[in-house]
Amino acid sequence: MAHPSVIALIGQAGAGKSTVIRHLVMNHSYKELKWSHDWIGIAAESLARGDKLVCDDIRFLSGQDKSESYLNIFKDSKIWRIRRKGLPTKMDHPSEKFDTLPFDRTISNYGSIGELKTAIDGMIVC
Repeated sequence: MAHPSVIALIGQAGAGKSTVIRHLVMNHSYKELKWSHDWIGIAAESLARGDKLVCDDIRFLSGQDKSESYLNIFKDSKIWRIRRKGLPTKMDHPSEKFDTLPFDRTISNYGSIGELKTAIDGMIVC
């Protein structure tokens, strides 16, 4: 199976989203998509070059008008939920409110960083 062209991460602060991004960038040739005023254009250009993208802040995705450009960028995206025990249950940050979105995979970050990286590697090849 081919690697997803776009992976969007959801989960609480401290769950390990940044660690997942660093691992995907350093070991699986992903590029981090950072939100800006022209993120749709940046993402479209990157995907046209064949880049794979990962982002950890999808709070803006649900609020976007579903333009053709937007839909083309995210049509094949995968949402990974990152879970970690012991985090506060109160979710005040806007990006944490989407932990209930439908997701394609769950990473249970309950062990060491090495175990998290092994889980990521296993998910990227499935």
